[in-house]
This record gives sequence, structure tokens and C-alpha cells, in this order.
Amino acid sequence: MKIRKISLALLSISFLLGGSVFAQKSNVVSAAVAYQSYMRSIMGQNLDKAKSDLEDAKKYIDPTMTNEDTKDDPKANYYNAVINYSMIELASSGKFDDLKKYVSDSTLDVVAASAKKTENSSRWNGELKDFFKRKVYQATTVGKMMFDKKKYKMAFAGFLGAYKLKKMVGLDKGL
Repeated sequence: MKIRKISLALLSISFLLGGSVFAQKSNVVSAAVAYQSYMRSIMGQNLDKAKSDLEDAKKYIDPTMTNEDTKDDPKANYYNAVINYSMIELASSGKFDDLKKYVSDSTLDVVAASAKKTENSSRWNGELKDFFKRKVYQATTVGKMMFDKKKYKMAFAGFLGAYKLKKMVGLDKGL
């Protein structure tokens, strides 16, 4: 009789702990789905929908960064980095005053810390490097375009942004 109760108690505990891990992994998947929806909205130039999708993605990814089971997970950190960086980009559009809080060094620190946690995963580190290579290319292209128009301050900002981004995510160490 006692063995049955102990077995039932252990089974219940393992179910509860396993449920927590499943819930956090589910949050990562939900964040990924919301982020993909954000990307479609951005491509369609629907900024209001993009903002809503990105806020949903952030709502799902944030709890995974404080949970012991997922805070060091490369996939969760990949999505944390791209979602937070996308928050900075969307806030920088100037359309949403409530997102300006994301244009800060603390958000960049979150991106850098998550980028560091993907280093041991060839898949997620590769995905993250590809994401940031595209962002560096965009910033460099804008810098060149502004230079050609003789808008040197804006060109400098584009080139400096590309350099800082490369340095932040480790692209300056070689590819």
C-alpha cells in the first residue's frame, strides 16, 4: 500500500515537472510561429499587424529566458535574439512611440547574451549568423547609398551600425 502511494506521488511529481518543460518548449514554438507571422507582415508592409505579431512573439519568448529548462536552450536563445533585435528595428521605424523603450543598450545586451548562448549549436548559431549577415548587408547598403548621395553623416551611421552589429554577434571574428 505504501509503495503504491509513493509510486503515485513520484509519478505526479515527474508529470508536473515534465509539464513545465513541455510548457516552456511550447512557448518557444509559439514564439517562432508568431515571429514568422511578423516576417510575413513586414514583407507585406503591414506595420500594425507586424507590431502585434512581434509583441505576441515577445510575450511567448520572455518566460523561456527565465525558466531553468529553456534559458540556455540554443533554439530559445536564437528566437530571443531575433525577436528582441526586431523590436529595436520596429521601434526605430518611428511609427510606434510605445516601442521606443526597446531602443536601448539593455535590449542590445539581451541580443548579445542570447547570441552567445547559441554558439554551441551549429544549427542555431548558423541561423543567427545568417540573420545578422543580412542585417549587416542592409546597413552597409544604406551606408553606401547615403555616401553616394553625399549624405556623409547618414552614411557614417549606416557603416557604424553594421560594424557594431558585426562586433556584437561575433561576425568580426571571421565567418
